[in-house]
Amino acid sequence: MSRPSKLILALVALAGLCLSSGASAQRNSDPSGRVARISDMRGSLSYSPSGDGDWYDAHRNRPILRGDALWSDRGARAEVQAGSVWLRMDGETSVEFLELNDRMLQVEVAEGTINVRVRRMFPGQRVEIDTPNLALVIDRPGNFRIDVDGDGNTTTIETREGIAMVYGTGGRFPVRRGDVIVFYGQDIRDYEMYAFPSQDNFDRYVRLRDQRIDRSVALRYLGDDLVGFADLDDNGRWSRYPGYGNVWFPTNVYAGWAPYQDGEWIWQEPWGWTWVDDEAWAFAPSHYGRWAWIDGRWGWLPGSRNTRSIYAPALVAFIEDVGGSIGWFPLGPGDIYYPTYSVSSRYFSSVNSANTPLAAANLQRAYTSYGRANSVPLPQMQGPATAQAQVQAAAPMQGGYRNRMAPGAVTVVPKDVFTNSRPVREAAQRGREREFIGRGELRRSLAARPEAAAIGADAPRARVRPPRDVEDQQVFARNAPPAQQATPAPSVAAEAAAPAVRERPRRMRMLGEQTVGADVRATTAPQPAEAAAPAAAPAAGAAPAAAAPAGQLRPLDREALPRSRRERRFEEPRGQPTPVSVPAPAETPAPAAVEPARQDEARQEEARQAEQARAAAETAREERRQAMEAQRKAAAEQEQAARAEAEAQRQREQARAQADAQQQREAAQAEAKADEERGQARRAEQEAQRQQREAERAQREAQKQQAEATQAADATPTTAAPKADAAATDDASADAAETGRPNARRCYSAERIEEMRKGGVPEQRIAKLTLCPPEPAPTAEPSPTQQ
Repeated sequence: MSRPSKLILALVALAGLCLSSGASAQRNSDPSGRVARISDMRGSLSYSPSGDGDWYDAHRNRPILRGDALWSDRGARAEVQAGSVWLRMDGETSVEFLELNDRMLQVEVAEGTINVRVRRMFPGQRVEIDTPNLALVIDRPGNFRIDVDGDGNTTTIETREGIAMVYGTGGRFPVRRGDVIVFYGQDIRDYEMYAFPSQDNFDRYVRLRDQRIDRSVALRYLGDDLVGFADLDDNGRWSRYPGYGNVWFPTNVYAGWAPYQDGEWIWQEPWGWTWVDDEAWAFAPSHYGRWAWIDGRWGWLPGSRNTRSIYAPALVAFIEDVGGSIGWFPLGPGDIYYPTYSVSSRYFSSVNSANTPLAAANLQRAYTSYGRANSVPLPQMQGPATAQAQVQAAAPMQGGYRNRMAPGAVTVVPKDVFTNSRPVREAAQRGREREFIGRGELRRSLAARPEAAAIGADAPRARVRPPRDVEDQQVFARNAPPAQQATPAPSVAAEAAAPAVRERPRRMRMLGEQTVGADVRATTAPQPAEAAAPAAAPAAGAAPAAAAPAGQLRPLDREALPRSRRERRFEEPRGQPTPVSVPAPAETPAPAAVEPARQDEARQEEARQAEQARAAAETAREERRQAMEAQRKAAAEQEQAARAEAEAQRQREQARAQADAQQQREAAQAEAKADEERGQARRAEQEAQRQQREAERAQREAQKQQAEATQAADATPTTAAPKADAAATDDASADAAETGRPNARRCYSAERIEEMRKGGVPEQRIAKLTLCPPEPAPTAEPSPTQQ
């Protein structure tokens, strides 16, 4: 091969390498398709965004991203959905999302109690819970409760469903369904096994939330990884429309409501401008699917149920005006979403095809033009003059941005309202929609940069925040999360008011750097918690904990968990009387100088002290009994309250079902009545048509007879006498028909009847004529001669 050829091949290979590396880097820079969202919040919940050192009041519909942290106050509870994973928080619990993407959900729990429910796992997906003394890795569906001691020395894992792997400094420890294990210190070889404890209030809360998800009607139409699907059940109804498929219509909205009008815009990296709706149910319709104007109302069309959902900050088309205002309208089915942030072709196709049906060729052409020109002229509508008619004239839309012509679809606000995250509905500029549609241009990226309020600098400060030692707590991690970065300030005003980077250093011990191949459960003796005696070191040759019957394990008492093995050895089981050590009397003989009275007094004092000790022990036992009784009573009341709440929920669902059934019956009756009315109208119309046909037939018969008579009259020249005779014949026939006897006053001779027949008189009339009898012959009179 010649040197020029080698040079050309080298250049081609270098160019290909550069292109492939650039494409790979762009794919790696694509934003995550997963976010989390607070789906339920009871009590005080604080929120700290990534890169911010302060705490704010949590907003239910604000997306939770990597690096964000949550803190629940005492007595509070919260539920967070991250795809098909639900994380529930009890009071005084600290949670930070170390990683949140398509592959990994990594959560740090420095203190408190959480429940992790994994409904579905996609290939290659993992869930990791990092605590101060271990890391729990879940790679298949399951249900786990994790309690982390406030001092970071104890982690309790209750495995209600599924299996998982615990990693620590001593190796790895598989947990499976039915396990209740308490891990002490930083060595997972120091553990105890228990039976399941009785349910507390947090367990009941988790059970009710699980039932709500499992019974959700939206799961018939949506995948369980679409964030916010469960809130659609109580706020709308599903219908099926030809050409659109399954459509969800909101019911709890005011007249004139339209999408993307009740809320504000915030700035979140790496997406940029993100919509936060005020309606609790509006998270899913704001970040997934498309909207359409159908039969005079707005309906939401989700993406394919069999495709993994992909989050978008807001599925709208922006219209920017040089006059200092910004407008937008919701994208419709078939409309292409142009991200305002830089993405790869793979992400561009995925975020569009996951939310609306689109052809691959159209997506490729759209991505080719993506980024070439920021301003895109709005396509002109062709068709009827009114906006309502223009929207209704089309079947499912295909890239025509027809939603901009729907009533109330376009929202216009001043630029400062947009960039300062002010409420949109109060500041909307009514009446400028047509102006924007007429002269505005579709913007793929906005020139408006966020101010301080848009990145959270002016958000309300939280009333409570976690203690400093909780924020500084070290945790163990199996997988290394990405480095924490501060939120960039994209404008001068934001830079001046930007919050400081979180001062808390991320103290983390990586378990992946150690030897974690040893199976602690298979190689170490178990530490079962016995039911009747204080926990002690296991005897040699003890049976494995996994093989021990459940009856040999004492139910876990969460309130009495010690913080270390040393404390565990010296503590007694909760609920057992505390033994009182009574010192034995001295056996050394009393010296001779001691008087007998003093010896008696000493013995009495010892007896009195023993009696006091016994009384104190009895009092302590009574107090413990009363406390246990109060605890059982409180548990019974809580159980009764939970049952009442479940019954109320059942009654609400039953009432909703009855209302739906009643509405369906009324609709069916109305349809049947309408069908009957249409049938009656159709029969009346048919009867009128039949009578009209009869009249037309009679008219044609009369015209035919008249034509025949005219033809006969023209063919045979007759005098007026035959006509008169014919008329007379008709009169005679009529008289005969009325009297029932022939008319004796008129008769016709045979010659006259023959003339009539030859003259064209119908045979039917001739048959009705009366033939005159023959005249008698005249009698000859005798002549006078004869006389």
